[in-house]
Amino acid sequence: MSELTTSDPASPTDGAGPSPRPRLGLSQWLLVALIALLGGALGALLVSGAAEDDTAVDAPAAGEVDTPGVPVADVTSELAQALGPAVVRIDAQRGMVGGSGSGVVYDDDLVITNAHVIADATRVMVTLPDGQRLEPELVGAHPPADLAVLRLPVDALPVPTWADAEHEPAVGEPVIAIGSPFGLDGSVSAGIVSAIGRTVPVQDGGVPLVDMIQTDAAINPGNSGGALIDRTGQVIGVNTAIVSTDGSSAGVGFAIPAGIVRSIVEQLVRDGEVREASLGIRGRTLDPEVVREYALPIERGAMLLEVLEDGPAEQAGLRAGDVIVGLDGEPIDSLAELAAAVRLRTPGDEVTLQVWRDGREREIAVELGARPDQG
Repeated sequence: MSELTTSDPASPTDGAGPSPRPRLGLSQWLLVALIALLGGALGALLVSGAAEDDTAVDAPAAGEVDTPGVPVADVTSELAQALGPAVVRIDAQRGMVGGSGSGVVYDDDLVITNAHVIADATRVMVTLPDGQRLEPELVGAHPPADLAVLRLPVDALPVPTWADAEHEPAVGEPVIAIGSPFGLDGSVSAGIVSAIGRTVPVQDGGVPLVDMIQTDAAINPGNSGGALIDRTGQVIGVNTAIVSTDGSSAGVGFAIPAGIVRSIVEQLVRDGEVREASLGIRGRTLDPEVVREYALPIERGAMLLEVLEDGPAEQAGLRAGDVIVGLDGEPIDSLAELAAAVRLRTPGDEVTLQVWRDGREREIAVELGARPDQG
């Protein structure tokens, strides 16, 4: 199992972005691991979680399952039966090495998974809960957000209810995770949303994953790409990463929120790629050395070393030496966080930056442009 990475590290010109609410400090991280591919000797553990009935089952609409007075265990059982047919196993072959992850049905013939589940695969196969094995077409992948879209040669898959883009889960609300941990198809675990708005750093220093849902529902290798579901039957996230000392569940897992999934998937389906926004700057994370060198009274943020000519930042009046400490009211602690937050926006979006300049903080509105290499 590999450590948490993205295959497309942030370029300096992408710098941007708020890291929503309280974030985990790097000193707290013993190991951030991708909950993905399981291969080699563990391949023998793969078993079929095929449903006895291969009839398509629609997931309950929001609100149908959350019945007052019904025990949580009964709700979990009902959700598992209703949503199970919408979660698949994904096997990825890389030469002589095989591994598996999970996927969630998004539309009649579309399945969502993590980009790292299928990265560098020479062959990908999708196993439905009824036992069918199908070879998908790759619609597109976006490694910075760790999402990929696969199209299956079928007429109609059982489509679950996906949460709206504006949906924000509540800390403490019950959730279940469905996937194929260790290749065990259709496995269900239950827990709660333990935090929201988490920024998940990547070990190679690339762009972190932002605005993640944290859950204590057990998530293990092979759960990558599986569904995180609330008690109303909505898919609220795609399970992606864990914090662990030994590579297995330690009760701290992360899912990409449905709103981010929707935005990325719509672009991949429509254009085959994701057009990422850019500020048009080069910079560095504000660290103690920089603070001392410039005698700054602040200790966090992203310092601009260069503002690219005719770029969005220059047009908005930003200049070298400015320190971006927030975006749309959310704190920015590093250049990587800035880059991650901007990458969640679309070219043409307007953001308000909180900028430290000349001994005081000010707000500067910027209309984001497209990354230079995307036109």
